[in-house]
Amino acid sequence: MRRIAFTVLLCAMGAATAAALMTRRESPGQVAEAAAIVASERTAAEPPIIPPPPSLPAQAASIPSLTFVVETTRSGPDGTSRTAQTVTRSRDRVRVALEGARLEWLFSQNVVYRDRAVAYRTDHDHGEVHLYEESALRSVTGIRGWMDVLTLRFDRSVLAKLRDTGERRIIGETTFTRYVARDLPAGVVQEVWWSDELLLPLSVTIRRSRTTTTSIVKGLAYTADAVVLMDPMSRFPNYKVLDPTDASDHH
Repeated sequence: MRRIAFTVLLCAMGAATAAALMTRRESPGQVAEAAAIVASERTAAEPPIIPPPPSLPAQAASIPSLTFVVETTRSGPDGTSRTAQTVTRSRDRVRVALEGARLEWLFSQNVVYRDRAVAYRTDHDHGEVHLYEESALRSVTGIRGWMDVLTLRFDRSVLAKLRDTGERRIIGETTFTRYVARDLPAGVVQEVWWSDELLLPLSVTIRRSRTTTTSIVKGLAYTADAVVLMDPMSRFPNYKVLDPTDASDHH
């Protein structure tokens, strides 16, 4: 089964910045809850504490709608590979489609807890929609919350460890600032062009011990197709709706 992690994207952004955009193997999320009127002695180890999702800055509530393509190039001893993903982003929904659009994700902001997210993975080859609640989304894709979705899994706290070069680039009405690493250790962001206004990296370069990955946003347009941001159950009413575990067992 083809799988992605946000997806973005989602890139290698996620791995090096604790954020994406790209490929991970799905494993069923495991949730254990116990309720009792009378407390008893615990015989099992305490479950790991899940950290809260990243907090949202004020501008997240008013970011403009966008459509763009994320092109990711990964170079290493085994050669060079390239992928492209089309991203449609509004204030509260983000759709990510792989090349060919046979597989796509729709991320939706939680209407009550705005820093949290759920996702739908639409598999057109099998005619299925896989629903990822918050815990499954985190365990399968590494996406911690809505902030990771908006930023393509780039963790903007990394900017504090980088050097502002003073270089600026204007795309449309938005200014992007170039940051670079203060030194060159492997496994960290080497360069990023960042817009705090859009909460978006225009490009990110990550160097690991043997590979270098660069993700670039191209064709940035300040518009979004409302149709592709609809729930996939409405767009594809004949598709089966499964949770990730059911989907794995089914295939």
